[in-house]
Amino acid sequence: MLSTDQINDLHRLYWSERWAIRKIERHLKISWKTIRKYLQEPAQAPALRSRVSKLDPFKGQIAEWLEKDPRITAAVIEQRLPPFG
Repeated sequence: MLSTDQINDLHRLYWSERWAIRKIERHLKISWKTIRKYLQEPAQAPALRSRVSKLDPFKGQIAEWLEKDPRITAAVIEQRLPPFG
C-alpha cells in the first residue's frame, strides 16, 4: 500500500505535470499496475477500529469521583478501582 505522499505525488505527476505512466513508473519505482489502480481509486480511507477501553465499565464511578474532587489524581483512582473489579 502506498503512503499518502506517494499517492499525492503520483496524482500530481499524472494530472498536473502530464507525465506518462511509464515515466512515473521509472521515477517513483512503482509498477504500472499499481499506478493505474491508484489513478482509478485514489485513496482508501483508513480502517477504523472500535476499541474497548479497560476503564469503560468504571467510567460512571470515575466520573462520580471526579465530580466530588476534580483534582483527584490517576494514582488515587487506580488505588480505589480494585474493589470494583
